[in-house]
Amino acid sequence: MSITDHIPGLKGIGRHRAKTPAQLRRELDAALCGLSLMATEIDELRAGRNRLEAQLDEAGIELSGARHDLHIAGKEQERLHEALTAWESRWANAHPVTVPAPRDVRPDDDRPTAPQGIDVRPIRAVYPVTPIAETPAAPNATNPANIPAA
Repeated sequence: MSITDHIPGLKGIGRHRAKTPAQLRRELDAALCGLSLMATEIDELRAGRNRLEAQLDEAGIELSGARHDLHIAGKEQERLHEALTAWESRWANAHPVTVPAPRDVRPDDDRPTAPQGIDVRPIRAVYPVTPIAETPAAPNATNPANIPAA
């Protein structure tokens, strides 16, 4: 007894038969049809690749032209900046600004600062921050215990 006796799908009929010419023709036709479909798909992919390459070439040409235009515009900007600087220099020389003579400094304007003259200490040093002092009119006014309950 063999394993093929226990599995019905593996059990043969006792002799091996070759495929008929009609079966072989059907398989050949299916393979040729698949090959034709693959060739068509390859041709479509090549056409798409060629379109993308053409678009890339056009974009490269446009980019090259834009870079050239940008370079020319940069040179023009430099030329105009130099011309403007030269014009501003000529205008400034043609229209000088005159400044009046300095005023006379009177002796009383030039007073010394602290400790003999003007007090220039920071305001916190002049007026130190201290706790609230109780006034004689309201003793314990700042004591929280004296606040009435609500």
